[in-house]
Amino acid sequence: MNGSVKRVILGEAIVLVAWLVIMFVCKNALMNPIVFAMSLGFGVLAFAAASISAAMSDKQSTVKSTTEIHYLPVASSCAYFVVALLANTYFVFAAYGWGGSMIPVVVNVVLLAVLVLVQMGLSFNGRQVDQKVAAVAAKTVQTAQFGSYVGQLLAVAQDAQVKAELKALKDDISFSSNMSQPHVQEIERQFSAALEAVSNSMSADEPADVTVGLVHDARNIWKKRNAALTAVK
Repeated sequence: MNGSVKRVILGEAIVLVAWLVIMFVCKNALMNPIVFAMSLGFGVLAFAAASISAAMSDKQSTVKSTTEIHYLPVASSCAYFVVALLANTYFVFAAYGWGGSMIPVVVNVVLLAVLVLVQMGLSFNGRQVDQKVAAVAAKTVQTAQFGSYVGQLLAVAQDAQVKAELKALKDDISFSSNMSQPHVQEIERQFSAALEAVSNSMSADEPADVTVGLVHDARNIWKKRNAALTAVK
């Protein structure tokens, strides 16, 4: 459980204690004792339900989710808690609670049911967002790895011509779409093999013109990949 959710639950606990104190201070003989006891019980139940709901939503969240998606279940549990306290306060003080105990029960059950339904909907929506973000991440990770690998080769390159060509290749990758697609995966495999050839050439201390030629070949493959991506847009 992260710190924000802990602070939310702590804040709700403080509000609950203050509410209980106020309720007992304001208690008088004109109040319906059954409704009074039920309202206090439902207030405590609202705190428990809101806290459990917030904690569960935080446990189920992932780093892929946006901040808004991450905190919507927590916000909804807070809203439920506040509405439940206000409703039960009204039941105690409105006509001193002599309107009967059935209405408070029905209202609190409805509020709890609404919380459950809302949390289920938000949980489903959060999973959908996670799946979409994961799908996007899977399509971009390959390009990020290519850029990182070329950066490593550039860092160890000694020859000025090789460095210049690798820098140009790194720029090609940086300014290209980072979204991979199924129809370019074979080209990307060819590009990966071309990078390995460049790495092997540098490790073997082959002549600079040989390595430059291999980097140039890799650039051509990358341009072919970009052309294939553009063709289907």
